[in-house]
Amino acid sequence: MLENFDILGYFYKQDNHVFRRFLEIKRKNFNDSENDLSVIMMNPGKSFLKYYDENNSTDSFNKFVEATTDKTIKQILRIMEIKKLNYAKIVNLSDIRVTNSTIFYKMLKTELKNYDHSIFSERNREYIKNYFNPASLFILAWGTNKILQDLSKNAIEVINEYWGKDIRKIGIKHPVNKYGYYHPLPRTDEGQKQWIDDIIKMIDNNILTV
Repeated sequence: MLENFDILGYFYKQDNHVFRRFLEIKRKNFNDSENDLSVIMMNPGKSFLKYYDENNSTDSFNKFVEATTDKTIKQILRIMEIKKLNYAKIVNLSDIRVTNSTIFYKMLKTELKNYDHSIFSERNREYIKNYFNPASLFILAWGTNKILQDLSKNAIEVINEYWGKDIRKIGIKHPVNKYGYYHPLPRTDEGQKQWIDDIIKMIDNNILTV
């Protein structure tokens, strides 16, 4: 599957933290500039610069470079393969790269308060105003933890402001948390397969979310 796609990430660094603003997955030999899939998730996990030493390289940040994948990105790749999608653009509620969600939740309450780490913040949202193709399929998949509520509520407001409420927007919504959409990588293999099946079913039956 991976051999069919090029994967590029836009990373930047502040202090000792690495952030990723954008991730793009494009099928090889696909030349259209418009993406057909837009994905919004929680935060970058095990996504690294593929050919650079992050500690010693100074010219590999603030531009698109080849990036590694993780299990979450592979879930998106599976969707792309099944539905023959060619070009995905991915952003997150937070740009901070943290591999452990529990640590990420703790950071939201502590040191991340000192960083403008969300692309949906008042200062950063202009980065995505013309980034996504409004005709693309949007998948919301940032998780359901209530700690994310401020970030997710803000993301929904920006999505509606920039692209309207009538875009093709899907996601597996939490029954209680109105801003929660299940993450692509549940803890079990069965749960991960179920997420794929549910998303494919929503696409096939044009079941949109609000």
